[in-house]
Amino acid sequence: MVPSAFLLLESLPFNQAGKIDRYALPTPDTIKKEFTESYIAPETEIEKTLVKIFTEVLGIKRCGIHDNFFELGGHSLLATQLASRVRDAFKVELPLSNVFEAPTIGGLSKIVEKLKDNSAKSKAPALVPISRDSRRMKLSSLNKDSKKQ
Repeated sequence: MVPSAFLLLESLPFNQAGKIDRYALPTPDTIKKEFTESYIAPETEIEKTLVKIFTEVLGIKRCGIHDNFFELGGHSLLATQLASRVRDAFKVELPLSNVFEAPTIGGLSKIVEKLKDNSAKSKAPALVPISRDSRRMKLSSLNKDSKKQ
């Protein structure tokens, strides 16, 4: 794994036991300077929702539509959270591989638009669970029909 940020220190802070005092270490800025210079704001509602999801999952203040999820500190476990939140927000079935193939908001927004269009076109009935008794009754009615022929 590669750290998402590096800090140069004059010396490390130590506690009374002589160990490194992690609580005394400074926290790195959550917004990287190279990303703030090329910041492009979201325009569509899908992009705005994806920006909100990115910032919540990554714990950052803002990101542009061309910022890479993995360069901002994302990893495979956070990618699963991202895919899950996108599914919940847009009611589409987003495969995890799409996050790796299109790790930017601009790329994901195009995929989400296609998935929404495809789901609107194919209005397949939802799968609903049935009880065992109902299943047995349906199976027995099928057996009766096959015996008549």
